[in-house]
Amino acid sequence: MKDTDVCPVVLPEPEHKEILASQILPACAKGAVPQEQPVVVLVTDRFRMKSVWWLGSWVLCRQDLLGVC
Repeated sequence: MKDTDVCPVVLPEPEHKEILASQILPACAKGAVPQEQPVVVLVTDRFRMKSVWWLGSWVLCRQDLLGVC
């Protein structure tokens, strides 16, 4: 596939949710095992990455999960 073959399309919200639930999440969770503690996965773009990093650090420090706060 070439870049010229790709055409971005904005999907309607119901179709987006259906694809996420039926295609993306099952592929990502394949082989997952139960966790003793909750696990959170944040998906962001490069423009918000620093904000997400600060939020994650703040949450971990509030829970004293880093052991250095």
